[in-house]
Amino acid sequence: MLNWHVRLRASVETPMRATSVGEVTWAVRHLAQFPSTSRGRVRRVKIHVISPVEYHLTTDHISFMIYGVISTFCYSFTIEEPSLMNLARLSVPEQIREVLLQRIGCGEIAPGERIVEGRLTEEFAVSAIPVREAIRALVAIGVLDSAAHKGAWVREVSATETIEAFQVRAALESLAAMTAANALRGNCGELRKVCKAIVAAARRRDFDAYQRENHAFHRAIVQASENGVLLRVWESLAFEVRTRFALEFLKTVDFVAIAREHESIVDALDAGDAQRASQSLHSHSGHLVDYLRTEAAEREQLAGKPTTKKTTSSPSRG
Repeated sequence: MLNWHVRLRASVETPMRATSVGEVTWAVRHLAQFPSTSRGRVRRVKIHVISPVEYHLTTDHISFMIYGVISTFCYSFTIEEPSLMNLARLSVPEQIREVLLQRIGCGEIAPGERIVEGRLTEEFAVSAIPVREAIRALVAIGVLDSAAHKGAWVREVSATETIEAFQVRAALESLAAMTAANALRGNCGELRKVCKAIVAAARRRDFDAYQRENHAFHRAIVQASENGVLLRVWESLAFEVRTRFALEFLKTVDFVAIAREHESIVDALDAGDAQRASQSLHSHSGHLVDYLRTEAAEREQLAGKPTTKKTTSSPSRG
């Protein structure tokens, strides 16, 4: 998906979202007709590539494709790549997997909803083979369920499973911090920016932004450990999806307090204090586990019976 901003004159900025290069060019052409534009031309277009649906395109390809049309209607445009992960460097199945994970994580694809293979092959302009590989990968890590003659659908995650996953995350990230602290010592500028974005999202109660920034924060720390096995194990737990479940499950919790815990983590990493960073990360995940347990227990009491783990659900029609 492309996030992009169109600036009209010097003071008015219109943020927009598009799912294709074609939508970007159409919208700029449309905005150029507004009376507020300068001689029918938009001042500037800034495009930030988050997870492009046209995933097989590099930044240079996108720039080349839109230049002929967009240069007629705007004075200048820039394209920025993702800061933490460039999808163009992944294989085709991995890119499709990442896009699906993000859509499930932000709630665009709901639990129980079917993953229609034909729609994905058409959307991504690929054969069924990479789509099936991506789906199998998500089934393997418990994000999707599948059955013969039914296809695949988004799996419903239980509170118990989420608690167990965050307990594992606490251990993994504590280990990552022990080595990442040295690499990040005095070099936490980007992490601090993400930390501020997490707190801002918590104050707005913007779950989509919180989940996105929170995932970027924790992944950056694990990645900084330069332990490839650790990163792969961490990614296999699909925290994009599990964090979303936790946020929905804990709507009454003080998210600002949880968000601000990231500040002490950054302080410890910036100081190169591996022990403190490790303890802070472990405590942070531990607090979330405590909140989940408390909420689950309260829901059990209200229901009058213990909560059992979810069994495989049937897919919804779609």
